[in-house]
Amino acid sequence: NPEDPEAWLRLAVIREAQGRTGEMFEALRRAIRPDPNDPFLLRELRRMAEEHPVVSVDFTERFHAELREPPRHTSDLILFGYLARLNGSPEIGERLLQAVLQEDPESAPVRVALGSALDLSGVAGKEAEEELRRAAAIDPGYAPAYLGLGMLALQRRRPEEAAGAARKLLHIRPGDYHGLGILGSALVMAGDLEGGCRAFREALEADPIDPEGAVRFQFAVCLAATDRRRQARQVILGGLPYTPEEVYRQAWQLVRDYYVDRGFNGIDWESWRHRFDGRMEDRQATYGAVAEMLASLGNRYTRLRSPEETVVSQLSERSGDLELDPQGRPMPTSRSVVSEELAGGVQYLRLTNFSDPRLLAEVRKLLRDRRGQKGVILDLRGNPGGSPGESEMVGSLFLGEGVPMGQVVDRWGKRQIEAGGEEPIAADIPVVILVDENTGSAAENLAAALRGSGRAKVIGRSTRGKGSSQVTHLLPGGAMVLVTTARNLTPQGKEIEGRGILPDVELKDLGKKRRDKKDEWIEAAEKILAKDAAGTGEKE
Repeated sequence: NPEDPEAWLRLAVIREAQGRTGEMFEALRRAIRPDPNDPFLLRELRRMAEEHPVVSVDFTERFHAELREPPRHTSDLILFGYLARLNGSPEIGERLLQAVLQEDPESAPVRVALGSALDLSGVAGKEAEEELRRAAAIDPGYAPAYLGLGMLALQRRRPEEAAGAARKLLHIRPGDYHGLGILGSALVMAGDLEGGCRAFREALEADPIDPEGAVRFQFAVCLAATDRRRQARQVILGGLPYTPEEVYRQAWQLVRDYYVDRGFNGIDWESWRHRFDGRMEDRQATYGAVAEMLASLGNRYTRLRSPEETVVSQLSERSGDLELDPQGRPMPTSRSVVSEELAGGVQYLRLTNFSDPRLLAEVRKLLRDRRGQKGVILDLRGNPGGSPGESEMVGSLFLGEGVPMGQVVDRWGKRQIEAGGEEPIAADIPVVILVDENTGSAAENLAAALRGSGRAKVIGRSTRGKGSSQVTHLLPGGAMVLVTTARNLTPQGKEIEGRGILPDVELKDLGKKRRDKKDEWIEAAEKILAKDAAGTGEKE
């Protein structure tokens, strides 16, 4: 059947195995023609372009020459846009898609491809969303439009929109791996952990290979959060058997695609691609090769996390108490949210991490149930960070939609992070934030966001100064690759890395309890809130 994309894909794989790579790309072109935005076929296109870069460039040049003469198939034009991006010329692909759209403004596939290109540029998020919405309106049955909308909604911390897009995608394509993954993430973000676990499980049943590399890890964390830690451990440490070269390639590709320093520490990153081929006999040798490769970047946060560290940091059972180590830092087994009602209508909230998927729902409930409080003490002492998305959503509980929360600098340039995705619950209540030298990463971002917007005062000691974010990828066997993808800045554009957040009021001691069991730092925060209330309360 000349119109069967699966038959053409099989032929492409056969031609690759035969070394006939020029014919491989031609066969893949025919496979992609019915739907040039099919995520599985685009993943194969990407893999083949990576494995055969010289042939890919040659095919793209010949393809470009062919497309100069009519008649031209719209799907071929879209494919060329993707090839241009893969071969290092995304602006050419974007311009071509804009031109094609002028000729065919009612093409849903063209609008989806353009939306994808705009989103990947990192600076045109609103325009990308508009293109995807237009595509869905033109063709309500075009699944890739809802895939793109679901991913964008997750990025913008809008779980209801993401879940809605995922359900529309699943209505068109029941059991779709991508749709189930988006639905699971959206449900967890909204606080429905059981629903999230079900969606992640179904996604892995649909595609056990987990091609995006994220569902298996999210499923394990979700299981742990619902007290199924033994099963979570099996999910983390298991996974399908990959060849050593495939495991190594996944780590190499993650750096190539997302690492913030596009100069790669002065290294020719392509030279690492096949450096250990044939030398990785077992899993430990493979992990050692990955660790050596990552260490060459000279970035202490870009590294390989061992399976044991992954299990301890992500799957430890959390108790009902605040558990501190001898240095006063919360332990992995500590309760994530500690709350107390203090005198004078002040609510005390201590957040010990941003890695627990139950944290956001609990903070939401605590703030919602105690409306009318006179102030909030947000204690981030010893909080090492975790998911930037979690801290941004907590911040959005205190800020109005669109309020600047900070800036990030990644491979696509500088962009602003804004509050959103949450209905502000405590938008006008005075806030004091406690920080110390062990407050890091996402917790520092939160402190900077609330202070920078004028919503909070920060007291304590200068924070750790970890001003970067990492993307993670779970490897077979439980090791995890962490790659630095962005530098985090305050809302005013100031660096956090190596500098930390300086408190408005510095407290010299370590905030230990006195004999009367009163934490002096909390007492200092109460005095600041009382002083602020005295300055504004006379009018009440």
